[in-house]
This record gives sequence, C-alpha cells and structure tokens, in this order.
Amino acid sequence: MTPERAKELLPVIKAFSEGKEIEFRHKDDHPDRDRWMSVKNISFDSEFCVYRVKPIPITRWTNARKNGGNLWSYESYPSKKDAESALPERYKSLYTQVSYTVEGCSET
Repeated sequence: MTPERAKELLPVIKAFSEGKEIEFRHKDDHPDRDRWMSVKNISFDSEFCVYRVKPIPITRWTNARKNGGNLWSYESYPSKKDAESALPERYKSLYTQVSYTVEGCSET
C-alpha cells in the first residue's frame, strides 16, 4: 500500500472503526463498477476497489403547488413543520407539503 492510498482510506477506516457501514465498488472495466455494495469484512488491500462510508439518505420537505399537470416547488426544508411555517397564511390553501428523499448525501 502506498502512502497516497493510506491517506485515501484513512477516513473510511476511521468510519469502519466507529461502526459505520462501508460500501465498495470495483474500478476499471469490471461489470459492477457502477454499483456500490455493502461490505462487512474489509481487508483494504485491493487496488481494484474504491471504498466509501455509506451515504445517509436525507428526507426533505417542500411546498408544492399543482399548476395544470405540473407540480411546482421552490425551496426545501428539513421538516414538514418548517415547510408549513415558511408559507404566508394567504397561500396555505394553494400549496401542500410534499416529502422526498435524497439518496447519497453526506451527514452535513
């Protein structure tokens, strides 16, 4: 292992030691190169794999308004209550709060 590879793996090894879920994917021309897979026992000695801490999906809320066949949405909020309180009273009958999940996000 090179020092560069060790620097690359250090955050993943730290997360693994803290019990966080680790994923890997193959590099180069492997058929699964675009698919992240969970791994339980990690050796970190393969130069043919990329490792990462499994991203945490984040649920967000937005105020949405139907306009014909389209759904209009402008800002997102961390909770339904935040989305509701962001609307002025005169618009509350026109909008509804909709949740959605964003995959592959970091904790921040």
